[in-house]
Amino acid sequence: MDLRLLAVLATAAALVSALLVPLVRRLAVRWGAVDVPDERRVLLRPTPRLGGVAIVAGFLLVTAAAAAVGRVDLGAAPPRVPAFLVGALLVAAVGAVDDLRRLRPHVKLAVEIVAALVVVYAGGCRVASISVPGGEVTLGALGAPATVVWIVFVTNALNLIDGIDGLAAGTAAIALFTVVVIARGFSYPTVAALAAILVGGCLGFLAFNLHPASIFLGDAGSLFLGFTIAVLATYARAKESTGAVTIGTLLIVALPVGDTLLAIRRRYFRGLAARSPRSHLAGLSRVFQPDRHHIHHRLLRIGFGQRFTAWALYAIQALACAYAIYLLVKR
Repeated sequence: MDLRLLAVLATAAALVSALLVPLVRRLAVRWGAVDVPDERRVLLRPTPRLGGVAIVAGFLLVTAAAAAVGRVDLGAAPPRVPAFLVGALLVAAVGAVDDLRRLRPHVKLAVEIVAALVVVYAGGCRVASISVPGGEVTLGALGAPATVVWIVFVTNALNLIDGIDGLAAGTAAIALFTVVVIARGFSYPTVAALAAILVGGCLGFLAFNLHPASIFLGDAGSLFLGFTIAVLATYARAKESTGAVTIGTLLIVALPVGDTLLAIRRRYFRGLAARSPRSHLAGLSRVFQPDRHHIHHRLLRIGFGQRFTAWALYAIQALACAYAIYLLVKR
């Protein structure tokens, strides 16, 4: 796909997102979707959430316009764009409701699973193989459930790192830009176009979200971006008719996945009695309980500011993504 077209799509999405943020911010304040300082959050003043709605709206508007002029093929597969959009909107909707009313974790998880099933069974998104030392293993019948687990996991991984100004949106922009680079010129021009639009949406939003942020992504944004990255990264590799989770794919989401795996381990083993089944059940419930021990929290505690912490973690994500490009494109 032509670089100029990708640049135009990204620029258009950035402008639409940036123009919509002030409106979304006013609506968030009016509807009470505002985070206030407490023992769990790293903020000094009340700040509206729900900002991801601007990214979602910009993505839909630019995608629709590009499709109308024949620049994005809505019939392209895999993944089939209509099913991808339905799944992404389901996740964004449950995130927006959570931003407004605070849903229980299992409710959000159920909707995320439904959205993943839509993309898998209606959209043709299927992980056919995974990387192991020495090669790849074909999943066969396990491909569908493995894809659902992958999508739901990455969706929530990005949500978990949304703890300081600009971190989740910036990390998503780097990951999606990597998808553009890998997908461009190979088998998936539609993947490259959709990812470019999302990159622009993230950049437009970051103008308001970098420290000191005047608005947060909220679950509407972090879940939506996590979902789209999970699906599009599956197909960001050359000359493949089905998706795969390779080392390169994992590197695209290195920061959120790595932090989430550490969080699961930390929460599950905290106070665990290895011989007690009840203790193991309690450990599973602790996995869903938020804490202030993520990577960004630890950097803040040793004296780094929010801005430096975000940029340091951007650098780590960018290095991982650069290696992902090397591994996948060199073939």
